[in-house]
Amino acid sequence: MKKKNRVLVLLMIFTLMLLLASCRSNGTSPREEVAKQQFKEELETLQRLAKGKTNEVEVNKEDVYLVKTEIIEDPDNKTQYTSREWKYDKNDNLLSLVYMNKDGGETYYEKHKYDEKSKLLKSTIKKQFMGGPIYITKTYTYDKDGRKIAYVATNQKDEKCGKGIYQYYSNGQLKYEYSEDGYSKKTKEIYYDKSGEKTKELNSNLMGDSVTSFKCEYDKDGNKIKEIQTRKYKGNGITIITTINYNKFGKITKQISKDENEITDWYESKYDKNGNVIESTSKDKCGNIEIMRKYKYNRHGKEIEMTRFDRNNNGELIEKWRYKNEYDDKNNKVKAKKIIEGEIFTILHYKYKFNN
Repeated sequence: MKKKNRVLVLLMIFTLMLLLASCRSNGTSPREEVAKQQFKEELETLQRLAKGKTNEVEVNKEDVYLVKTEIIEDPDNKTQYTSREWKYDKNDNLLSLVYMNKDGGETYYEKHKYDEKSKLLKSTIKKQFMGGPIYITKTYTYDKDGRKIAYVATNQKDEKCGKGIYQYYSNGQLKYEYSEDGYSKKTKEIYYDKSGEKTKELNSNLMGDSVTSFKCEYDKDGNKIKEIQTRKYKGNGITIITTINYNKFGKITKQISKDENEITDWYESKYDKNGNVIESTSKDKCGNIEIMRKYKYNRHGKEIEMTRFDRNNNGELIEKWRYKNEYDDKNNKVKAKKIIEGEIFTILHYKYKFNN
């Protein structure tokens, strides 16, 4: 960094330190908490720039308790490569997830940092945008009661590219949340009632704006059995009404969306006595099944098989492919096979390494 720029950065750091000190009053409102956090983050950003550092999360080796890897095997030539890797701490918090290609290059990753109570403090995600990688780091703020009240997103250049705000009722229930993504130009606002149900959602993006209202129905025991979502698009005036039915487990059994003229989406699911989905279907506007998935489980509730069926031109459901999973004596998945027309297409191996 040039000497002139370094001097300017140091002057800005000194100014922000004075502002931060002036903010240390007795105020405890969410707005004041967010303002103080923003001053603090601006100060930390300038300090990093002065030292030539970035805001990206770094995973410490001593925090890693478990490393899980996924290895893809070609059943024909037996070649293998690591496709994904997960790292967890001793509290089962995800520290990192990395996707890799055949050459070992990272195509996507996410890294997370927590405090001693497993509250998420910071996350960094690498993803592709406009043909190249971007690195987004979110830094989270909590109030004195441990509730998340805000986050600020920055890119690899420490430029602000998003934010989030959270507000609560006096009973601690989430009341309002706001999120903003500077890259996709998306904003979302969600309002909740005191029981935690959504009442309204506002979405804005490059494709247009929409407003969604929510109405719920409950049984005599207070369990939600139906939800009606009405989404109105401001630009074209289209209204989409989605009706969702729930079972005693609180899981969706039927979901149908329709506009003013016809059904646009139709999904149904069936479950066993333990709440595991055993069949899911996607239907056309007339109720004909287009895609069906069937699931099987072992006695521990782990999925051991999933078969997909597609409807052909004759209206028949034909098996498309099948997944079979294998587990060790601790119910950890150790192998998965994708089978097409009776032939093994892909084999996935899973390995676990514990750092005691």
